Amino acid sequence: MFLAAGIAGATEPAPGHLVLNGGGAKPAAVMQRFVDLAGGPDADLVVFPTASEETDTGDYYRGLFVDDYGCR
Repeated sequence: MFLAAGIAGATEPAPGHLVLNGGGAKPAAVMQRFVDLAGGPDADLVVFPTASEETDTGDYYRGLFVDDYGCR
């Protein structure tokens, strides 16, 4: 218990942002903020559509970010 606490206390937070998005569609302002936090439309974005029952969720978000937010 003490060893784990010592290790956890010595770890520095990673730089950057983690954005968790769930529960359906989000307002455009929220999605734009996500792109901005990632570093803009030229940044690398990662989407993990693991909680969706739909098989095309990853394709949907790829299209959304490319078409609506100018991501590559």
